[in-house]
Amino acid sequence: MSFYIRKAFRVGPLRLNLSKSGLGLSAGVTGARVGIGPKGAYVHGGRHGLYYRKYASSKGRSSSQRTSGAQNEVEHFVDTGLTYCKGGISVERYEPTVPPVPAASPVYLILVVIGALLFLSGLAAGTAQTVAGLALLVSGIIINRRFQKQKQDLIEKLDLFGEQLKARESVEEILSGYNQIESAGKLRAWFDFHFFTLIHDSFYEDPNYISPDELLELEKQVAVPSSNIVRIKAATFSSFLDAVMEDHVISEDEEERLDALQKNLRLSDCDIQEERTLIDIMCSMRRAMSEELKAFEVDINLKTNENCFYCTEGRFLKQKTVKRYQQNLVKHKIIGYDIDMEGQIYLTDNRILMVGGGSRSYELKKIIDVTLSVEDNTVQVVIDGRKSALIITMRDCAVFTGKLKNLLAG
Repeated sequence: MSFYIRKAFRVGPLRLNLSKSGLGLSAGVTGARVGIGPKGAYVHGGRHGLYYRKYASSKGRSSSQRTSGAQNEVEHFVDTGLTYCKGGISVERYEPTVPPVPAASPVYLILVVIGALLFLSGLAAGTAQTVAGLALLVSGIIINRRFQKQKQDLIEKLDLFGEQLKARESVEEILSGYNQIESAGKLRAWFDFHFFTLIHDSFYEDPNYISPDELLELEKQVAVPSSNIVRIKAATFSSFLDAVMEDHVISEDEEERLDALQKNLRLSDCDIQEERTLIDIMCSMRRAMSEELKAFEVDINLKTNENCFYCTEGRFLKQKTVKRYQQNLVKHKIIGYDIDMEGQIYLTDNRILMVGGGSRSYELKKIIDVTLSVEDNTVQVVIDGRKSALIITMRDCAVFTGKLKNLLAG
């Protein structure tokens, strides 16, 4: 049996999609950006092939690729520094360092090397070194067999603990069994790491099964580096957040449960900075979606009976080609954002309006779909009759998106 840690250490790039028929979510994965919208799953694509965006943390740049079968062109997206408050969930998350399974006893390796040298030198000299070398070799083999037996016993013990936790047996008895294990060194470090993870998996699945006090007691006993302990607990929190996000919203009850889980795991906001940022974004959007819309006066002339519900500084963006080059017979295209228009953005019960060096507006009734891109803080609005999506950036895209959803649903 092989043990591993859940691959849930980061929430990753997320896009929250909404339209008149419902709310959806897009999750960034390696090789594609798959969306789950009101009408089912889809892949962001174009006429020339699969399109996906992969945000990289190196040198503060983001990249995307689009491979066209006909043109064999790879498209890279770079940050041109034109979006507001970008990178809200781009905090780097370090995964736990998984101790390797020791292949053999260190003592065995030392005895085998020394024994082999003595044995070979004894053969050449015809002395008693041959016997001594042979004795060391045999001793090393015996020690390693005991080591391998101990390792197999620990693997079976992990299997047993896993079954006991799955069956929700007494945690006190499981911890008692853990304390009876006699092992040390790298083998014990490997075992403790996976046992600690099993316990937190069970806590994630059912917080009522294992108490916070039992988690704390375990934390004091296991031989796991403190940095790994924090990372494992952060992974537990992240997994719970993933489960909460399956319906693409965070309710008030779920927000309270997430806060309680963070407290019980004794995680600071810095330990789960990425997750906390996403939770804040999602909750601000939820409130904007559910709160009663309140109109306010603005210093521009609106249409008769038109009410404004949101106003902020912002930009309309457009994609531009920064550079093209060819490498290893493959064409590359560097693209980024350019400013299409900037000024004050107004959200009314009739339209999205931009005023700044002129004015431009888009009627709400023509909106087909809206995507909130959390990783670069943009809102992409698909409008009937417009070839490309309207890309908007502002300081609080989540609130704007929530209010827009509120208006679209009305």
